[in-house]
Amino acid sequence: MEEKNKILLKRLLIAVLIIVIISIVATIGIGNYFVNYAILRTGNGGDREVKNADSITVANIDNEAEKIIEENKKNEKQLANEWSETIENKKVEVKAKDGITLRGTQYIKDESSNKWAIILHGYRSTPNSIISIGMHFSKEGYNVLIPSMRACSESDGEYIGMGWLDKEDLQCWINLIIKQNENAEIILHGSSMGAATVLMASGKDLPTNVKAIVADSGYTSVWDIFASEAKARFNLPTFPILNMFEIVANVRANYDIKEASALLKDIGFNLKIVSVTKKQMNSKKFINKAQLWCAETDTSYGYSLYKKYMSKTNMFGIKIPEFSTYLKKTDATVKMGRKQKLYKRVFNNILEQAVEVPVFQKQKATLFSAKRIKMSTVTKDTTTYYDWINEIQNVEMKE
Repeated sequence: MEEKNKILLKRLLIAVLIIVIISIVATIGIGNYFVNYAILRTGNGGDREVKNADSITVANIDNEAEKIIEENKKNEKQLANEWSETIENKKVEVKAKDGITLRGTQYIKDESSNKWAIILHGYRSTPNSIISIGMHFSKEGYNVLIPSMRACSESDGEYIGMGWLDKEDLQCWINLIIKQNENAEIILHGSSMGAATVLMASGKDLPTNVKAIVADSGYTSVWDIFASEAKARFNLPTFPILNMFEIVANVRANYDIKEASALLKDIGFNLKIVSVTKKQMNSKKFINKAQLWCAETDTSYGYSLYKKYMSKTNMFGIKIPEFSTYLKKTDATVKMGRKQKLYKRVFNNILEQAVEVPVFQKQKATLFSAKRIKMSTVTKDTTTYYDWINEIQNVEMKE
């Protein structure tokens, strides 16, 4: 009997050892693949092919409106390129804390001005992708610094920082401007990964020279964005794929994707986001528990709004005679000014019912610090087509 137990124990140990070896090999193999794909400088994580793309519903835009949008993009790009070539500019460099060289370009509107904007681009992108934002800041009297993020474009680095490493790099750029002008008043503006960077940096003890932060379409954490992309690109579960990725990223890139976050709680907010079913969303018992809730919708304007709010199956039960009239008029015009006025009436109808906050780009929010910004100077009536950025020249900082 004792001999039999020894044999069973031996077999069990061998089985455990085999499982451990397989797990280690799988972690090394899968982890390295995704590190190479997602954050290695030479990876192809920027080539986004979404699985089951046919199941995604995209809002219809009539041909005339689409032509106007494309023409506006083309004109904006041309104007931005002309601006970058004609304005005084100079190449600058800083050394990151880990010793790599970071490079950027300063566009000088007025050497004597204290107004500065640092503008950060997105994941695997380049400074040229956000040059038009720099142009608009420049028109309002700002000197502009547009760096290449680490492992992107002109800057050195082997691994993309996903905002977590870049927040330390951003401090180096801030210090460079303050060294040039100790009275500088700096706005930090980031898009996508750049937005995550400025949000992560906001949790640090920034110099008082930083007066405002603009985060356009950032993400809450590196873990969350990779979990979302693993599902969208590969239709893979979070566990164990991201756990393997995390281990290898820690060893190779020296940062923890779980630790890397721009969570609102890190900058003074306590926010809990819960996904619910449609049945739960329609439950008054559930709704009464939430301070704020958002219903995801496939489309944001036009007839879909009528279906969402006025149909027999809608969850709000709004009955407004003018509602459908305004919506039909918005669909009948491609003039942006008229659409703006009509949609304002539509959304005022919605807000008067106090049923929800209209949000038109998923996972996007604009946060202003009332301690730093005079909120009375921020654009009052924003719409899908007219955002606060259109009147950025009116925004004033508190002393």
